[in-house]
Formats: sequence, structure tokens, C-alpha cells
Amino acid sequence: MSASKHLSTVAAAEVTPTTARFAWEGRIPLGNVTVVAGPPGQGKTQLLIGACARATRGKLDGDLAGAPADVLFVSAEDSLEHTLTPRAIAAGADLTRMHFLRGVNTSTYQGDEERPGFLVPDDLPLLDQWLHEHTGRIVVLDPIVAMIPVSLNTHRDQHVRRALAPLAHIANERRAAVVVVMHLNKNAEADALSRLSGSIGFGGAARSVLLFAADPDDPEGEQGNRRILAHVKCNVGPRQPSIAYRIEPRTLTTANGPVRTSIAVRDGNTAASANDLLGSPTSANEAVARKEAQDFLLTELASGRVATTDLRSRAEDAGLNWRTVERAKQQLKIRARKQGSTWGWELPNTDTPNTPPVGLDGVVGLEERKADKADNSDSENGLADFNADDELARIAHKFPDISDHDEGTE
Repeated sequence: MSASKHLSTVAAAEVTPTTARFAWEGRIPLGNVTVVAGPPGQGKTQLLIGACARATRGKLDGDLAGAPADVLFVSAEDSLEHTLTPRAIAAGADLTRMHFLRGVNTSTYQGDEERPGFLVPDDLPLLDQWLHEHTGRIVVLDPIVAMIPVSLNTHRDQHVRRALAPLAHIANERRAAVVVVMHLNKNAEADALSRLSGSIGFGGAARSVLLFAADPDDPEGEQGNRRILAHVKCNVGPRQPSIAYRIEPRTLTTANGPVRTSIAVRDGNTAASANDLLGSPTSANEAVARKEAQDFLLTELASGRVATTDLRSRAEDAGLNWRTVERAKQQLKIRARKQGSTWGWELPNTDTPNTPPVGLDGVVGLEERKADKADNSDSENGLADFNADDELARIAHKFPDISDHDEGTE
């Protein structure tokens, strides 16, 4: 007797609406797939190691806050000993809850064999088993394209969805957040969602898409360490404000000598959009807006220094976007200077050197940005805000201390 099949349906009246839950509030939903994309070498791994580290301590803002969680980080590129574990330690992770994949073991009549790497969708049943056994809540696949077998074409929508559909199913069944890391294509004319490398199916299958890239207005230019996380898409809630970060060096003191590493440290919110980060062509309207912002600043500062808060209020009254005004500031080489406890802007003075203020960490204008963002709580700031003595006391015999007096970043 042949098997029969039929449709399984449910009336909307029988479905109870529920609010989406998030591993990272508003940005990384539980039970869904999230894409974190950006150019190579900009710090995506540091960002996600930091988020996972906070989750292992119950410190990640979201529905997991207060409940330390097990996480699995699967990397196809980075060394466990040289890169991933040092970054996890520097980010203050509970190392008993931070798991890294070494490979896939297969039992044969000759014994166990270990295959390096992880394949999607081939090895997803093993991922499902791991999530069940460890009650894992976050999985990171970095980068996802390296884990898709050559039999599937990552530039074909149908193939991509064939790989990601079972991944999304596992995320939903286990109520876990699955984060896939991606690079960008070279289509400079495309919008942020279309810049994901490979098929548009990646962005289509993900419920949330985040972009992490260098701040185009970093005063130190291409050598700067300032990054921005922008929300490109979210199907389960409103898009969240962009966040600024700094990639900072750390040095671990171990029994085997110093180990250099780096972490992502939050530096407040920013008005930069995903398209700002990608250098999308400026439209005629944007060009006009920037010219208006320049004229505004030249007029307002003609008589001397104006407090930043007052200037921002005047800009809003004039209908100007503050982000546009900040870019005009950079173009006009306007100085930010502090008097007492108040920051203000002033036009370049030909009588004194036009040297922007430098904070203690050497980032131009950082102190002003910190003053403007003083209302950001410690619970929200920094994916790696930990006390070395408190957080690493339990592993002091291996990692006696952490020092941030290092030069350069990895």
C-alpha cells in the first residue's frame, strides 16, 4: 500500500501571537538565523566573540540576560589556540560555556576518525544534537560560505535556501540564535542587503541582517580602529540604532609568555546607516543637504565657539540631520574644544595650530563623543566590559593577568 500525504493546516484563530525573543536585544533573535556581514579584517569575529562572552556570563542585553548560556563558535578560518581562545579570554568569557568546534568525529570499525570543518546542511543533525545535549542558545558559523559543500552553488537562490532552511528549522526547534558570518561582494552600486556575497537568498532567509564595517568618518582614516554596527534588516522587530565600537589591543600574560589579541569595545550609538558604511554614491539631495550643513556651520560659528548641545538644537530647528552636520564638520576641519565641562565647536583658528583634541587613548575627539554619550549605561556599553581580577580569578593558574598596554591590533 503506497503512502499518502495531505496538507497540514491551522486556522489563524487557533494560533496565539507571541512577541519575538532576542539573544541580543533587538538585533539577534532567538529561534532564527541572523547574518552579520562586513569586509574582511574589520573585526566581525571580535564583535561576535564579545557578544558570546557576555552571553556565557548572562550579561548580554536581551532575553538571556541573567541566565548564563552555552554557546558554540564554529570557525572555518581562525586558530583555536592563537586567535579564538585568546579573544574569548580577553572578552571575559566563562570558558566552560564557550565551545569551539574542532571537527566532526566518525566512528568506524578501525576507530574514531576526525574530519576538520563543518558542512551545511550535511552536519546539521550533529548541530541539533549538540544544542540538545548542551542546551546551547547561540551558534556562530564563521563564515557560512566556507561551510557549504561545493555541490551547492552559493550564487543560486534555490541552493542557498536548501542549505539554510534546515538551519532555520533547528534554530526554531531549539529556540537558539544562529548567527552566520558573511563577506560582501564588490557591487558598489548595490544597497546594503544586496551587497551580501553570493545569492540574495542569504539575506532573504535571515530574519535579521547586521553590517559591521569601518567608520567612514574615523579621524584616523583607513588606519583608524573605529567600527560601526548597523542594522540592515529585521523581520521580527524594529531595526535598532547603529552602534560605534573600537577594536582595541589586549595582551594576555600566560605561562607560555605574552599573547597578543584584540577585542571590540562599545563606544556609544551613532547616526551612521548601513549605506554610509558602504560608501554608496551620494545622491543629488544628499549633496544639497551637505552643502546646507556647511553653510549652517559657517554662519553659526562665524562669531566664535558654540556649545555642541546648543549647536545640535539649532541644527534640528533648521531641519538638518545631525549626521550630515557631523560630516560637514569634518569637511570644514572644524575643531571640537572643551571649556570647563562643556564641549563646543569652533572654526579653524589661523593663529593657533589646528590640532583636534586627542583623548587618553589617542583617538581624536573620543572624549567629546564620550561626553555626548554619557547617558549610555555600563550594562549597554562594551561587549568586553570585565574586571580582569574578578573574571579571571578562576583561571589564574593559567592566565595570571591581562594587560592592555600593547601596541597595534591583530
